[in-house]
Amino acid sequence: NIRDAEQKTSSSGDFSLFAFFEKQVLDIAKKENLVHMLPQTPTVRDGYEESGLEIKLEKITLDQMVRLLFAIDNADAFLQVRNLRIKKRPDKSALLDVTLNVASIKAKS
Repeated sequence: NIRDAEQKTSSSGDFSLFAFFEKQVLDIAKKENLVHMLPQTPTVRDGYEESGLEIKLEKITLDQMVRLLFAIDNADAFLQVRNLRIKKRPDKSALLDVTLNVASIKAKS
């Protein structure tokens, strides 16, 4: 919904994308599942600031991945999944390796 997105972009002043995902990974998966979280260079365009983060997780279940996507969708800030790569593990097909690029978009103050 556009109104929800506008509200989230204007009210996400203190939101930290890195801290949000650090908490979500610890709540949903284990620290050992996290391979890396790489911040991307922030950009400013048309009065909005976009911060990005690449998150790579290994050996997670489909349920954990869905819970992470649900958390992204219900965050207090406006987040967009820009890229999502999912691979089944060759050693255990019930587990996944996931890489996602997420952007946080907020109104530039």
